[in-house]
Amino acid sequence: MRIKKNIIYFVAFLTVLFTVISCERKIKNHSAPHSKIEENYLDNFSLNEIKRLDNNWFNSWEWDKTALKSNSFHIELVDTIRIVWEDFDINDSYFKQFDSLLISSGNYAIDLYSYNTFIEREKGNILVGFEVDTKVYVIDKAKKMRCRIAQAGSIESIEDAIWLQKHIVMFGYTSDENEKNTPFIWFTDLDKGVMVIYEYSKSFKGERRNYFFTKYPNTKPNF
Repeated sequence: MRIKKNIIYFVAFLTVLFTVISCERKIKNHSAPHSKIEENYLDNFSLNEIKRLDNNWFNSWEWDKTALKSNSFHIELVDTIRIVWEDFDINDSYFKQFDSLLISSGNYAIDLYSYNTFIEREKGNILVGFEVDTKVYVIDKAKKMRCRIAQAGSIESIEDAIWLQKHIVMFGYTSDENEKNTPFIWFTDLDKGVMVIYEYSKSFKGERRNYFFTKYPNTKPNF
């Protein structure tokens, strides 16, 4: 029975990934993209370099005083995506409250929070709540357009992201029915339309504190 449940969770996770967003996806033979990943990403951008750029997320997984080891991630999924841009009003009054949470690089920004996050200000406190589903957008501020590049449901969480030159690296984890959390790193190359997900070799038992409140300690949960 446990094996069947694990299979169901795994299939659900892949199903969410395969619906990646308003980007039309074309699934190809994994061997060709996999070789490109090894040549262009693992050689040029090592996981040690990624860890250096977002060390706080790695350290937030401390168990027995041991943070995540960058050499303990393996490629779990390689796929191609076709990016589709849509018009977007960056001056919308609702969206403006997320300006300070955008992860910017030049005219582009990663939007992790506007889809599923609610912000209230009460008596000097910033109260933040979240919906279950998550959508991640890339915004072209100059052209006032955006594209969804990732979507997560109830069994996975996308917690942080960084720019690595022109590429996007997202950090999060999947959960199963036994509250075992498995960290992942999600690498997206917008120019080549390639994504690769690295999964950690070990899962961690127990409820994980929402990383948003670690990243933004001046905020409080509104739940």
